[in-house]
Formats: sequence, C-alpha cells, structure tokens
Amino acid sequence: MRPYEDGPYAVHRFEDSRWGVAVPKSTYEKQVEDGPNRSYVDDEAERMRLGQLGFQPFYTAVLDSELSGGVSSQAIMEFHRPSWVDRHFGEEFVYCLRGSLTITVDGSACVLRQGDGMTFDATLPHSYAPTHPLEPGESAPQILIVVSMRPGERAPIPLD
Repeated sequence: MRPYEDGPYAVHRFEDSRWGVAVPKSTYEKQVEDGPNRSYVDDEAERMRLGQLGFQPFYTAVLDSELSGGVSSQAIMEFHRPSWVDRHFGEEFVYCLRGSLTITVDGSACVLRQGDGMTFDATLPHSYAPTHPLEPGESAPQILIVVSMRPGERAPIPLD
C-alpha cells in the first residue's frame, strides 16, 4: 500500500515529486536490475540550465499514484531537446500542460499545444520534441503522460 492510499484511491503529493534524469532504455533496464540508482534534478532552474547546455534532453517526474495491482502509470515530462525513440506495451495518453511539442508516432508527427491531448498505441515507435529551440529563460514544454496497460502487458518491447 502506498503512503496516501487510504481508501479506494492513491494520491501523489506535489512535495513528493522527484525529477529523474533521462536515460536510454538500456541504461534504465540495467538500473532496475541493479537496484535504485537514479539521478534527480528537482530544481527547475537547474533543469533549465542543464537542458540549455545540452546535457539533458528531458526529465521525468513519476507520479506515485498507482493503485495496488492497477493498470496505469502516470508521469509529468519536461522536454528541453528531442527525446530518443521509445516503444512499450499499452496505450499512452498525453496532455500538454505547458508550451508546445511535436509527438511523432510511427513516423507521423502531431503538434500539441497547451491544453491539447492525444492517445496512441505505445507499442508503435514514438518520440517527443519541443516545437522550437528554447530561448534562454523560456520554460520547457511539460506534458502529463498516462500509460494504461492491457491485461498481461508488463515487459518493455525491444526496439528493432
């Protein structure tokens, strides 16, 4: 049971948010095998600085609000540069919280602006990129992502 799972719900509190440094899937899978060894940058100004210097394409704040035995996971992602291509099981819902970005799914690009949302089959190759290079001091685009797994889907799909 999660700390805030007091009833028929699970709650993620803002103060519990940690902004994880982006790592390629192969590195992430190794970290999962070896145990928790993730790097975090919780200060927004420092994330902007590292993003503008080109050290980090994006950051992810996993929202620890999954129900025990649940089928969805949630995160907020912040993009300073284009991401790499990813694929995984499930359906992915994306809602643009701030700025604008281009989401490319199976070679087809879609621009989302603040307030826009979309859903796609996450088994298809997909990537994210700010719609334009960020100016110094400009806030990075942020999106809410909800991944819903289908029954029996848990393992990541290897990229071709």
